[in-house]
Amino acid sequence: MIKLLLLADVNSPHTIKWATNLVKHNYKITIFTLSEIETKLFDNFTDIKVISHHFNSSTFLSNSGSFKKIKYLTVLSKLKNVINDFKPDIVHAHFASSYGLLGALTGFKNFVISLWGQDIMLFPTHSPIHKAIFKFNLSRAKVITATSKSMAEKLKDYSTKKAFIIPFGIDIDFFNILSTERPYNGSLVIGTVKNLEEKYGIDLLIKAFKEVKSINNGKDLKLLIVGKGSKEEELKKLSFELGIADDISFNGYVNPDEINKFHNYMDIEVYLSRAESFGVSIIEASSCRKPVIVSNVGGLPEVVVNNETGFIVESEDYKSAAEKINSLIVNAELRKEMGNSGREFVINNYNFESNLKEMINLYKSILQ
Repeated sequence: MIKLLLLADVNSPHTIKWATNLVKHNYKITIFTLSEIETKLFDNFTDIKVISHHFNSSTFLSNSGSFKKIKYLTVLSKLKNVINDFKPDIVHAHFASSYGLLGALTGFKNFVISLWGQDIMLFPTHSPIHKAIFKFNLSRAKVITATSKSMAEKLKDYSTKKAFIIPFGIDIDFFNILSTERPYNGSLVIGTVKNLEEKYGIDLLIKAFKEVKSINNGKDLKLLIVGKGSKEEELKKLSFELGIADDISFNGYVNPDEINKFHNYMDIEVYLSRAESFGVSIIEASSCRKPVIVSNVGGLPEVVVNNETGFIVESEDYKSAAEKINSLIVNAELRKEMGNSGREFVINNYNFESNLKEMINLYKSILQ
């Protein structure tokens, strides 16, 4: 049995997915987290133990540009005690800044860092000190993984080490067409599944929807926005100002075990992010056979085959996005073709079972 110590956010769907699937392959896992434990999904796993050293939210959720995150170091001695007690074969930090720093400071030999996005795209840009810490973390890692090609390319700015690209794959059986009853019968539903934050460009989607409504006067169109965030009231205000509030549904947060239903409620999915390292929601949508429209930023172009599984538009160009949405509204056959192509693309590239095998093989190579 391989003993694996994960340094990660215990409540992240990605952490949950890695841990609960690795134990099926003869792994014994301890998760050391800086988050308060909210999930109950580990309760029935005897080979998964969670150890939480929770900070209050004002410290833990502080802007990574502030240097409050140095307080992570106060738990270093506790982490070293866990290592001494558990005696892991591998220590794997998921997120290269915070958890990466903790792991780097332990001096553990078989140390793996996984880049998730903001850790490499934002953290080292805040100051020379942040950059130095980030480079130090990477220097201590035996192996580095990244979830997208764009992150692997960005790594070259901070390290000579090559990243192994292992994406956040998905359960292709869970994300598929369902016979779920649609709550918007008769309407053609455009949608997105994203947190309501500036960088995800929900305001651009609302403006694009306004354009689409103007082009298709009289057509029954709805916009479904799934997610929560700090911009919710601002976005609702924008909807009222544009006169389309009655046709927009803000659904709020949805539990991960229900998210496939909401993808199935939609006919077209749109992601006009201003910054994003990888598009998990997009591969979920494609797996559910939905055509997708994305902005040409970060890792998003990696998860869409332009003109085959969807369309790629320039960042901030909501008018072009509206044109692409309209081309799908008026052509049901194109929606179906792109949806089917998207499903095939995800099966071939983002099937979690394949990604899990890649991670297991990587662990084996470390221990050889």
